[in-house]
Amino acid sequence: MPREETGEDPASLPTDALTQAGWQKRINEAVPAIDCWGDSITEGYLGDGESFPQTLAALIDEELIEPIRKTSGFSGLKAPIVRNMGVSTETVPEIAGRRGAIPFVMSEDIVIPADTAAVECPFVSSDRGQTTKPLRKGDGKYGGNGINPVRIAGVEGELIRYYDVEADFSRYRFARSVPGKEMPVPAGEAVITDAAGKYADDLCVVLMGANGGYEDTANLVGQFAAMAGMQREERFLLIGMGHRPENNGLLSAEEKQALAGAFGDRFLSLQDWMAAYGIDCANHEFAAGIVPTAEDERRVRAGVTPSSLLNEDDLHYTPTGYRVIGYMVFAEMDSRGYFDGLKALAGGS
Repeated sequence: MPREETGEDPASLPTDALTQAGWQKRINEAVPAIDCWGDSITEGYLGDGESFPQTLAALIDEELIEPIRKTSGFSGLKAPIVRNMGVSTETVPEIAGRRGAIPFVMSEDIVIPADTAAVECPFVSSDRGQTTKPLRKGDGKYGGNGINPVRIAGVEGELIRYYDVEADFSRYRFARSVPGKEMPVPAGEAVITDAAGKYADDLCVVLMGANGGYEDTANLVGQFAAMAGMQREERFLLIGMGHRPENNGLLSAEEKQALAGAFGDRFLSLQDWMAAYGIDCANHEFAAGIVPTAEDERRVRAGVTPSSLLNEDDLHYTPTGYRVIGYMVFAEMDSRGYFDGLKALAGGS
């Protein structure tokens, strides 16, 4: 029969005395959630519904949570949430801006009216004043995009994108949530996104850089550092960009060395991993049946992603390619000890 709630802290109880709620609390404490930040490669563009966060979630459930269900006897235990925070087309400052790691800032003075009427809201990245164009893929709420609601000078509201046909450019308005006092906002004031105040205790996976937005190696390292700095206790894995057509956008040897030097084993080069293990992983873990082509072999020698794992655009991944990335992230996080707490629970400790 199900064990009854005792009112005691589950942390103080032996596992054989835990209720389902107690077991779930320990799972949530071991891995609260996993947030996957990035661009179209994280989103899963052209993946026929597949994405690496989706595969990551499935592997965690199958490999880590199912054994806990068997150990505990509670089939209703839930796996940690895996959030897909990828948005196609976004540059590094746009991804980091959504996260709140490198905030968007007002580029002009504005006045937020006392009522809820929308007001023009021009902003740029605080990283060198770069032009940013978030919300091209929705209202900032879909799938946990992380932008809305925002706060500007302490006023909560919604950032609204619209397209200025005459200027051929994305522009933005801000509409406060409830009426209040008129609020002058100076240039340089931060736009505080919804994600800026969340997720610090989660595990974080960051895959970015393919759409640019950095000017040199030091700038790229600083941008990754800002994303990593949003997490407590170094709970992050940073992944350098993968393949792009004609090798455009691949990390250089200098960039990989600098990122590895800054973040140690918290950094992983996607292009190197896919070249070394991609096809073998696809065949052994997902029964893909890929027979490497001469072009695959050439790319492997060059240290880039085999073409058999890429779509016809030679940029985005096939469904199998996205599954391979999900397996890679799972295996690499596991090897770094991020799942040790879940493994201990499976053993009843």
